[in-house]
Amino acid sequence: MNLQLSIVRYGPEHIEACADLWRASQSEMFPSLPPGPVRSFGEATEGEEVHVAINIHANMNKGKLLGLISLWRPQSFIHFLIVDGTSRRKGVGAALLDFATSHLPHPVELKCGSGNLTACAFYDRKGWYAAEHVEGADEPYILYKWPG
Repeated sequence: MNLQLSIVRYGPEHIEACADLWRASQSEMFPSLPPGPVRSFGEATEGEEVHVAINIHANMNKGKLLGLISLWRPQSFIHFLIVDGTSRRKGVGAALLDFATSHLPHPVELKCGSGNLTACAFYDRKGWYAAEHVEGADEPYILYKWPG
């Protein structure tokens, strides 16, 4: 069954679920970094505009957080796109990405850890292009661009 979702502005009612999703996603987002203390979700997204995808299907975990996206408007930059593991391959990531590209001036950019092969393949399938490969950082990454 397809999920029915709504994308809404992050609010106090989402703090706990976003923090849980954030913690659970760390090893996927940064696969080559050793496990250790990580910034809190609040610290990592300070000053950013955060939106969440919420399940609105009445019979299936209505109100469940399915994913989130954080935007840094001054640079038309997507800082984080995180989808709950049980909600992947169901259109949540695509919906959040479409939301961002329709609400930010173009070109839109994002970084993806080079070792996060699933996410890199997702951006490739969605038509983003790899503008730069950066190897000298703590976590090697690809800078993706959406020309619009």
